[in-house]
Amino acid sequence: MYHLLLCSERRTDVVLVETMLGDAGTRHRVDWAPTVSLALTTIDISHDAAIVDVSLEQGRGIELLHAIGSRRPRVPVLAVIAQDDVDLENVALHAGASAVVVRNEINARLLDRILRQVIVRQRLAESADATPDIE
Repeated sequence: MYHLLLCSERRTDVVLVETMLGDAGTRHRVDWAPTVSLALTTIDISHDAAIVDVSLEQGRGIELLHAIGSRRPRVPVLAVIAQDDVDLENVALHAGASAVVVRNEINARLLDRILRQVIVRQRLAESADATPDIE
């Protein structure tokens, strides 16, 4: 089961994400944060991942990516951008996004796959950090 934080001003995005994950057969729980400040007070270690709309609050989504990375570095973040823009994609990745997807290219299968990959990658990194070096 995925416990997600969706950071988007649009309530319809919550319905869309829940529908897509349901269509993919993925059990999930979605918490919604329509503002940067609410996202920062809501996100915690129980979240498996966050989905951040980069255009949140007129572009403050990039700021949110940085903040999540510093406050909750173990929570992987999927950044959603409005159009296929390599420069914006690179900005999002440098700000801490684990992956970036273009809004109109998202479908149930892709969303499920990307979330699964970023969550598994983070869990593997955590287990590698917890494994003592043997010399």
